[in-house]
Amino acid sequence: MNLSEIKEQKKTRIEFIELCLAFLGRLQRKHLTNRFGVKLVTATDDIATYKSLCPNNIRFNQKLKQYEPAKCFKPLFKYDPEQVLQLITYGRQYETCFHWSYTIPSQSYSKELINLLDVCGVTQALSQGRLCEIDYLSSSNHSLNRRIAPHAIFQVGQSWYIRAYSFSDDEFRTFKLNRILRSKLHREITSPRNRADKDNDWNENISINLIANQHSKNPLSIEFDYGLDCIDEHGKKYKSFQIKKCMELMFYKLYCVMPKEICSLISRGQCDREMKAQIALLFPLEIKK
Repeated sequence: MNLSEIKEQKKTRIEFIELCLAFLGRLQRKHLTNRFGVKLVTATDDIATYKSLCPNNIRFNQKLKQYEPAKCFKPLFKYDPEQVLQLITYGRQYETCFHWSYTIPSQSYSKELINLLDVCGVTQALSQGRLCEIDYLSSSNHSLNRRIAPHAIFQVGQSWYIRAYSFSDDEFRTFKLNRILRSKLHREITSPRNRADKDNDWNENISINLIANQHSKNPLSIEFDYGLDCIDEHGKKYKSFQIKKCMELMFYKLYCVMPKEICSLISRGQCDREMKAQIALLFPLEIKK
């Protein structure tokens, strides 16, 4: 059977079959019935169709009663990283509309490139509660091999991250998804001591209040841009956030919050008026004292 001969609705389900195999590491008929509302007989037929298209991609685990990716798995479809990560994280996919009779000029820029095949071992480990091994590019440009127990995937701005227990570091750490160069699923199940409920920085929420940089020449526009809609006892506008402690630095980077080191330089009088204005352009927000 040729892929071009398959109707569009069935092709969408077959693509979903491969997505489950590649990024969850498992597939049961209920995945299809729950996702598309089809009957079990239809799900069985869809899986048989995928097997006829890619016989070397799929195997059945008799013990667990589920389909799994074969060792020589090679994807038939191309996947958009954002679509896949949205689906496995939030259970939703974006729809693309083709019926517009006109187009609006636009341009978008992607901040990061994620090779899905490099990180599928991590997504499979998350789905199955197992350990995995990764090669990770650190901020110092060194490739580090890490054995981790991932328990969460999250997005800050346009960046995706993995929260995991790192056996090499003997602590919970955050890993940027696009810096994972290779990943491999392990059979070992994550032990209770390495799960999310033991990750203090993941479970602790902190409160952050942000105001417009006091040295900005246009504080009103900053208030509008960042939605500073709370007013304190002095009449100053601010916005309050509740975030996980482990996301604090990423949050400051996303909102261009002025670093404490620069605040210290300004308070010591080591910046003139023009320099303060330039700093305010780079960091339009600061932490409310």
